[in-house]
Amino acid sequence: PLKNWNVSNGKDFESMFEDCFSLNDSKIFEKWDVSSANTLSHMFCGCLHLIEIDSLKNWDVSNCSRFDAMFDRCSRLFNLRPLQNWNVSNGKSFGLMFQVCKNLTNINPLANWNVSKSEDFSYMFNNCYELRIISSLANWNVSNCRSFCFMFSGCSYLLNFHPLKNWDVSNCTGFIGMFEDCSR
Repeated sequence: PLKNWNVSNGKDFESMFEDCFSLNDSKIFEKWDVSSANTLSHMFCGCLHLIEIDSLKNWDVSNCSRFDAMFDRCSRLFNLRPLQNWNVSNGKSFGLMFQVCKNLTNINPLANWNVSKSEDFSYMFNNCYELRIISSLANWNVSNCRSFCFMFSGCSYLLNFHPLKNWDVSNCTGFIGMFEDCSR
């Protein structure tokens, strides 16, 4: 019933479907025009059964500044390919975006994201237990970031931090627990 909603004037989608445990795919959102959105934060937070997000691949998120906790606790989510062409260049907050996405192993689709305006990456991949490779983030411009706190905390299978060696973190003041419990 929601797939035909005209949400084109929507600015704030915060927590719209938060804790909708039974939501398991995004087909109902395929035709949604979110191009006016300023915030998508917590939109699908806690959608424990959300697996398929292919229908979000054509979303115009270019005006959005807040992506924090958008997919937080979507523990079955594993494929981020639909997000690879998202224009997130106005994003200022990505904190908690994929926190506790336990099945997330591949973040390569995020490689070309322009995150240069972001000030917050805290908890972004926190407790993504299966995440092993972060080389796709090597070219991210994180020079405006103020917080990396717990960004990769609990990613116990991370194999190598070397790809982040060229990150300009000189403006950052928060590094608390950034790699905490990355024990392998």
